[in-house]
Amino acid sequence: KLRSGAGRILRAIAGLAVGKRRYQELRRPVAGFTDADGSIFVADMSLQGIAKFDMAQSKFSIWRNAARREAFLFACSQIRELGVYVSDAEKGEVFRLNAEGDPVGRFGAGILKRPLGLARDPTDGAVFVADSEDYKIKKFSADGDFLSAIGGAGQTAGALNTPTYLAFSNGVLYVSDTFNFRVQEFDRDGRLTGMDVRAACNAGAYSVHPWTAGIEALMAGGLLAGPYKVAHYRCEVVAVATHTTPAGPYRGVARPATTFVMERVL
Repeated sequence: KLRSGAGRILRAIAGLAVGKRRYQELRRPVAGFTDADGSIFVADMSLQGIAKFDMAQSKFSIWRNAARREAFLFACSQIRELGVYVSDAEKGEVFRLNAEGDPVGRFGAGILKRPLGLARDPTDGAVFVADSEDYKIKKFSADGDFLSAIGGAGQTAGALNTPTYLAFSNGVLYVSDTFNFRVQEFDRDGRLTGMDVRAACNAGAYSVHPWTAGIEALMAGGLLAGPYKVAHYRCEVVAVATHTTPAGPYRGVARPATTFVMERVL
């Protein structure tokens, strides 16, 4: 029988016996955090609320009320800052609860479509929300006022495809860009801090002397970041042989395509 604190936490995560005879199982846990007193909070979609495991008192409770006389439908994520912030994907809002689980505020109605992950900037209290159906990260003030949006649908650097979970650390916002199969980094103002690019350029049927088949591809790699300050940049370029006319020098080599891509990203 596990008696240690680690053992109690392990049982809590898996679905545990709270106390001697009362059992409770998690059904669809999606996010969680621990409190200073060792309590464990878990957002569970199927339980439609926040499950709290009070390890010190061997007590279990479920916070189901998103607002007065209004229950959570699809609690997805939460953060522990000045209370508990909880996103509800079905309601399209973020709710704030106090330390006892009582509703004290809400924001995002009419702005959020399907909020999932949450993160908070401790310097100014701003809350970032992953809006998966709008393909954006939306930033709100500590009071719940909408400030700005980051991203947009796409596959290029800075664009998002179903952003899901967030983390904020040392001034950097980390975004799980789910169906682009990557994690992207932004600063607190939504500025892109890095780009990892693969560009394939049409070189035509054969290489043109003396400029070679790399004229378009090499220029694309050098021009893509444009006038913007991108701290971390990596670009892999490929010249693809096709059955079209060979590519030779022209005014503004690669400029139209790279400008279009970069402006769409930003």
